[in-house]
Formats: sequence, C-alpha cells, structure tokens
Amino acid sequence: QAGSEVTPEHLRFDFLHDKAVTPEELARIEAIVQQKVLINEAVRSHEDVPLEKARSMGAMALFGEKYGDKVRVIEIPGAARLGGGTELGGSIELCGGTHCAATGEIGPFRILSESSVSAGVRRIEAVAGQAALAAERRDRAALRDLGTVLRPDGGPYAQQVQLLIQESKSLRKELAALKQEEARAHLQDVLETPREVAGFQVVSARVSAADKGAFMQLGDHVRDKLGSKGVVVLGAELDGKVSLLVTLTPDLVEAKRLHAGNLVKELATAVGGRGGGRPNMAQAGLPDAAALEKALGLVDQVLEQV
Repeated sequence: QAGSEVTPEHLRFDFLHDKAVTPEELARIEAIVQQKVLINEAVRSHEDVPLEKARSMGAMALFGEKYGDKVRVIEIPGAARLGGGTELGGSIELCGGTHCAATGEIGPFRILSESSVSAGVRRIEAVAGQAALAAERRDRAALRDLGTVLRPDGGPYAQQVQLLIQESKSLRKELAALKQEEARAHLQDVLETPREVAGFQVVSARVSAADKGAFMQLGDHVRDKLGSKGVVVLGAELDGKVSLLVTLTPDLVEAKRLHAGNLVKELATAVGGRGGGRPNMAQAGLPDAAALEKALGLVDQVLEQV
C-alpha cells in the first residue's frame, strides 16, 4: 500500500504495482469486496493492545507511521469463501480511525477507475453506499441512451459500436482518398503550364488536403512531375491552421541554388508567419487565409531576388 483516502462513500487506494490492473482483475476485486459486504462480517476492534502483541497478531502498520506502546487493532475475519471455493482474505491493521460495526453497513460497492499515479504506483478509486447506487443509475441511463441510437436486434452493444467505428474509419479513408484525387486534378492545369521565373519551373497554389500527410504527398507529387529546376509552393488549411509548404527538385538542392527552409522562412516572415526546414522540403505556419494568399503572391518576387 502506498497511500489512501477513505470517507463513508469514497475510497482512493494507492498501491505498488508494475502494470495496469486488468478489467478481469478489477471485476474480481470488486466481487471480493461485495461478497465481504454481503456476509455482514463483524468488525472487531481491539483497544490498547501492546504494539509487539499487535504485530504478533499479524497487524499491518501502514505508511511507516510511528505508533505508541499501545495501539488499536481492527480485525475483519477471513473465513468466508467466494464462488468457486476461493477463501476471502481477512484484514488485521493498526488503525486509529472509526469503522463500521459490520461489513454490511458499507452497502453497495463500485470501482470507478484504475490509473497510474507515478512509476510503479497504481490507484483505485471506488464508491460505496448511496454514491455507488448513483453510479449504477448513471451507468444504466447511459446504456438506455446508447440503446436508443443502436439497433435493438443488432446484437450486443459493444459489437455494434465496434462495427460503427470500423465503418467510420473506412469512410474517412475513402473521403481522404477522394479529396486527394480532387486536389491532384485541381493541380493538373497548373502542372501543364508551370511558370518560368528566374530560370526555375514554378508551381504555387492553394490546395485542399485531408491532413498533413496528404498535404506533403501533394507536394511530392507536383515536384516529381516537374522533374528538374522545380520549385513547388503550396498552401492549405489543415485542422483550422494555415500551412505553407515548399519543396524543391533534387537538382536544385544538389547544386545548392535554393534552400527550401530559407525560402519558406522568407515567405512566412513577410506575412507574419514562422517556418523553416530542410534544404529540399520545409513548412511554415501562417496567421490566416489572407496571409496565405499574400505569401503565394510573393513567390515570384522572392525567386527573382535569389
């Protein structure tokens, strides 16, 4: 044990353990407590017990606390058995707090969560009595709400939700692929007639992309189509943020004629953004869509000054 907080209706219990407690283990812990409650075992309090005698009884001293010569010992016998014949362990502890007269007074018991507190320390939080009943009512209400949006004859709720998640992922992938195809088609006209600026083949445009990965793939696609002397500057809104991408064909990088990081930095700085990156590919964040249009409009001017 590594710490605890106990109130009439709430329990926080910290303990040393090197991995997460599994759902099956949590269910077993909860069942053991509930069985202890149901058998209504008497809680025995031994007052003014000499410390050495308490230790010989098997009493646990928790948290490294200091005790006097005489202590209070709380005992809950462990003779009862759980289903399957497993004996429920008892408890003998040195404790100065108040306790129920019998385990049945605890009432309903529910584990709410199990989590990590720090390296090697786990935490269980649970409720009892009216708080446990309230948690039960909330769970039932949540299941009823879930039942109103799922098919009554569609099988277990968990299975239906899993299928919906899989369908959603599949549809998102299809939508992303369609957007990527649309963006490439939009760029086709620009690719057929790239601008020649200061000896460079230049393509600059605002595009649509499903995510950052798709955005970078578009840049690679345009760069590869240009073949040589290619400068690609693309802009897009990704998750509410405006991004600028610069990518160069390998011949420009090898000849050190341009540096993508320096180019994107100059464009972004001119419109209030920030960016940088590698010689062949770089990105920048811009304040808004208006800044993106300004940055794209500055591409030819900046290249002419190289």
